[in-house]
Amino acid sequence: MATAERPLPLPFSPLFRGCSFPGQSQDFFCTDRSGMLLSQTLTGSLAKSPETLPAKADHEGNQQQHPVSRSVGRWSAPPGGKASALAEMSINPLLYETQFFGFTPQTCMLRIYIAFQDYLFEVMVAVEKVILKKASSLPGSTLSAVQIRGSTETFLRFMRERFNRLFVKMEQVLLQLVLNIPPNILLPEDRSHEKYPQGREDFHLLQQEVEQLRLRYKAELGAKHALLAELEVQKVTQARLKKTLHWFDGLGDAHGPLGLGEMMAFLIQHSGRLRSITQDVTQKSKKLTTQ
Repeated sequence: MATAERPLPLPFSPLFRGCSFPGQSQDFFCTDRSGMLLSQTLTGSLAKSPETLPAKADHEGNQQQHPVSRSVGRWSAPPGGKASALAEMSINPLLYETQFFGFTPQTCMLRIYIAFQDYLFEVMVAVEKVILKKASSLPGSTLSAVQIRGSTETFLRFMRERFNRLFVKMEQVLLQLVLNIPPNILLPEDRSHEKYPQGREDFHLLQQEVEQLRLRYKAELGAKHALLAELEVQKVTQARLKKTLHWFDGLGDAHGPLGLGEMMAFLIQHSGRLRSITQDVTQKSKKLTTQ
């Protein structure tokens, strides 16, 4: 079956519009009503305000506040960098998938990535708080909050690297097997494209053919009007001839049979009238032919 040319997308569905995750910028992913990418700026999308842990006395007895550094939470694209990821999105924006599902597959994947990252950060903050609490309750513990913070960030960096590697594979599987629409699948409102798969060139040829048929129809219509006018003239002429024949019959009935001399005189007398009628018919026929 020939693959029909897919039309332009329908208005963008607001299924994922307005969704926000903790710390996500509201203009993280701006799309117009056709699903086209208008703004793909990811800088600062996951930048979060620093959080502070409960006050903890270090080994010197000083009370300190240790802000949690969330700069490591900024979105980092899979191998190839953010530029290559955005370039791939702009090359293959998956417009028909956006029309089919009601949301952009790239936006869905990015939100999944953000959700996993946010959950990882929240878990690490909770784990760090528990470790600090346990360390403070252990007698003779030499662990400081700075050391625990360094170990936490190291482990978080390790987890993020592993997660990015796994997310690349998961993204490929989802985009190829789940969020990908085969070329032979059409929306119900696009079934006409499957029935009429003509392209732009075929459409122009059809337009030219329709224009030629329109001109031919106009010429045929003019010829039809001319023939109808000629038919009306012929009807008028036929009526006059019938009237003349009826007049001749009336004369024969009134005067009876005529001799040869009287017949010749009668014909000469009325030949002028017949000649004028013939000339009138000829002139009208010439006018019709010239038109």
